[in-house]
Amino acid sequence: FSFVGKKGVPHDVTIHDQKLARLVRKCKDIPGQHLFQFYGPDGQRHPLESGHVNDYLHQHTGLALSAKDFRTWGGTVKMVSCLEAVLHQEPELAPEKAIRQAVKEVATNLGNTPTVCSKYYIHPQVVELFKSGRLIEYLRRHDADPADRDELSPTEHLVLEMLAEV
Repeated sequence: FSFVGKKGVPHDVTIHDQKLARLVRKCKDIPGQHLFQFYGPDGQRHPLESGHVNDYLHQHTGLALSAKDFRTWGGTVKMVSCLEAVLHQEPELAPEKAIRQAVKEVATNLGNTPTVCSKYYIHPQVVELFKSGRLIEYLRRHDADPADRDELSPTEHLVLEMLAEV
């Protein structure tokens, strides 16, 4: 589906989960300019805003989570995936160039600029581990232990392990 995001940036998103796709389609069917909106108890349309999401997260987890935390998690996991791909495809690429290339891909994925992604949506420890060469160690351990432990992806498990150890 396509939509216009913050600052008028157009997005084209493919959803593979059928249940989620139906839900998004249902949201798009509500008249109005906002993709995500709901009918309130008053029968009126209301846009779904980040405050609603953050309140929901807090109510259901008891934690001080925000939608930005999930975006940062997604950006960080994507960064690790991109760096891993760069290491496999271009192992001789200079670290700074590899980082720029990966950040650019993460930015495209999140619909932000590389500067915004680097500053707000990629955990800085991932970049430091890459620069120091230690990310490769984590990736090797990760490749050796592909066990399917739960609903997290193998890369998400790797990121959790990396961030817990530093």
